[in-house]
Amino acid sequence: AEAAAYENLRPSANKDVQQAAVEALIHRILGHRSQEVQVVIDPSLGPSRTDTFKLEKSSEEEKLKVTGSSGVAAAFGFNHYLKYFCNVHISWEVEQLQVPEKLPPVQLKVSAQDKFRYFSNVCTWSYSYVWWGWEEWQKHIDWMALNGINFPLAFNGQETIWRKIYLSLGLTQKELDSFFTGPAFLAWGRMGNLQGWGGPLPRKWYEQQLHLNQQIVAAMRDLGMIPILPAFAGHIPHALTRSFLSILHADVLDIPSSSPILSDPAFRLASVRVFPDAKVHQLGPWAGFIKDKACQPPLASNVLELKERITSATTRVTLDIQQHQRETYNGTDHAYNCDPFNEMQPSSDSDTYLKSVGKSIFLSMTLADSSAIWVLQGWLFNDESYWTKGRAHSLLTSVPLGHLIVLDLQAEVTPQYERLDGFFGQPYIWCMLHDFGGVLGMHGDLKSVNLGVVKSRQYGAEMIGTGMTMEGINQNYVVYDFMSETSWRDSHVDIYDWAQGYALRRYGTSDKNLAQAWRILMGIHNLTMWGEVWSLFIKSEGPVTSLETFKYDLVDITRQTLQVLCDFYFVLSMSAFAYEDKHLFRVFSKTFLEIMADEEKILSTEKHFLLGLWLASAKKFATTQQEEALYELNARNQITLWGPTGEIRDYAAKQWSGIVRDYFAPRYKMFFTELRESLESGKKFQQKLFDEQVFLQVEQPFTLQHQSFPINPQGDALERAQEIFSKWKDHLNSTQLPENPFSTSKDPPSDVFSRLRR
Repeated sequence: AEAAAYENLRPSANKDVQQAAVEALIHRILGHRSQEVQVVIDPSLGPSRTDTFKLEKSSEEEKLKVTGSSGVAAAFGFNHYLKYFCNVHISWEVEQLQVPEKLPPVQLKVSAQDKFRYFSNVCTWSYSYVWWGWEEWQKHIDWMALNGINFPLAFNGQETIWRKIYLSLGLTQKELDSFFTGPAFLAWGRMGNLQGWGGPLPRKWYEQQLHLNQQIVAAMRDLGMIPILPAFAGHIPHALTRSFLSILHADVLDIPSSSPILSDPAFRLASVRVFPDAKVHQLGPWAGFIKDKACQPPLASNVLELKERITSATTRVTLDIQQHQRETYNGTDHAYNCDPFNEMQPSSDSDTYLKSVGKSIFLSMTLADSSAIWVLQGWLFNDESYWTKGRAHSLLTSVPLGHLIVLDLQAEVTPQYERLDGFFGQPYIWCMLHDFGGVLGMHGDLKSVNLGVVKSRQYGAEMIGTGMTMEGINQNYVVYDFMSETSWRDSHVDIYDWAQGYALRRYGTSDKNLAQAWRILMGIHNLTMWGEVWSLFIKSEGPVTSLETFKYDLVDITRQTLQVLCDFYFVLSMSAFAYEDKHLFRVFSKTFLEIMADEEKILSTEKHFLLGLWLASAKKFATTQQEEALYELNARNQITLWGPTGEIRDYAAKQWSGIVRDYFAPRYKMFFTELRESLESGKKFQQKLFDEQVFLQVEQPFTLQHQSFPINPQGDALERAQEIFSKWKDHLNSTQLPENPFSTSKDPPSDVFSRLRR
């Protein structure tokens, strides 16, 4: 049978380039000991079109031989050896690299179960990657290769190319300044959700990001990855709807592009509309971002109406974008991401319209690249009220089978492949989303991942890969370590046994307390169980306590336990208020604030939990004071108000030292003060008035301030954790916890608030 179109997606670098890239990666990890590893790239190693690695070393041999069908396969095989034969651990934030003095013997050959291992979410570029330079990206690309990722997004610098196209069509830079969002919100500008917020983009940003993506794409290719570039989805600046000067003027009149006449006002007034037949409608509103007189520039988005025929607008823009991408990145890998309806319903529910959208996008892609494969985030199908099976069928089958790859974006929770009959024959990738907004939290459904991937393969549809589609990284790494291995397993594993191995690798030693803690963490959690896990970490002693992996986990577990304890006392505080018990309200609310203060103390001991680093990384891109102020505003606003007036307030909130003390704590203090005054005066708590006051006195000022925060940890993590544990340990025992005195009472007399907990 003829191979499906997506099967033609393959590494563009030759085997010698891939081998050199893997050797360089291994050197970055092992230093001089990289001489003990021999790398061979052999595309014929495994079954056709299936990544395979082979590990070989006898007891007598000095060198480990790693053979891979691609650079990624070899890198994954090397990491598998480090993990399972050397008890080494490499994560996003921390590493444990105690490699045995003599490399252990091994004879192993493993093939992947699927063609693709996808990584990233459009949102990850804003929540995690936004302030990265090449140093961070090189480390991350190494991590992706070590974990078998061969199908990553590559979105940096998109606006640079889009800007060039729009300027060539006659738009002005001022008009584009009100179109492109600021750096921290580019993901949603790219998906058509909003325009302008957080901008304008500084000129230097365009240059920096395009150069950075050239490095990223080149490094991905060298390791045997297939980078996915962005495609035009129809979202346009408002200015494109007006009449404007077109480059066609110069073409028709045969005027050189350098001629002064092109800048003559009289000539510019003789303007025409480039796309007179293009129909445009406004999308949205999305998440409270609306177009109104008070919002200048309008933050809502426009989209070109995509007709059944190929419109001159979509074709022109798509051709220009993909041509510039080929020139910029020295060719193409033929995979393009395009999301026309992210969290926004189409303007019509007509099957004919939905088919025309898919046809227009795909045909425009293929005019620019005859081998184009469209990669679609399947998140839109979670809106089942609109995306019925019939409508989904209309969109998905508008593209020839095998030319569209659907990312089943949150398959560990809401798999869509079953509801939509395996996406009606289109190939799909089973993805784990797990995290929203880059919010910290030790949670995850490993059982669903463990069983779900195997179940999907057995479904009988065209599952062609696994993927990790978190909105933010640098949180709860264990979930991603587990997920990264699923594409290489043909069956599920015992999660508890796997967790014991994870503890051994993460700390490089058999510590019974830590092993037991991770075993408990694999189960369902309550406050008492968090207390037990915390106590097991506190009991650890010896060399393990000096490891970066241990200190990071100790702070994270302390943070999580205190957060759960905060939740408990918040519920008690609200119950006391609802039943008008002034004494208990004071006791419980005071305890809540004390716990939050201790959370700030422990977070300040670990560099990965510092607000100061987030702000410093944003400001490092600045070349002027004006740019620095803009970048800092972006960084502060995204993790707090997320919009000018709190449109998506706290969606990307972070439990970091600095923001807990100067943002969350003042907000809660103000909230509890208002509630206490309500109890004492007998006056009804005014939620709307409080919202306005806390916005003006705490929330907005924090986003506009410029005070600096520490970029280095303060104090010893273990000593501080022990101190805090001693203070709160009795509150974590179910027999010691205060009972909710109102749990069996009648309904409370006070109103239920719309925004008690932010």
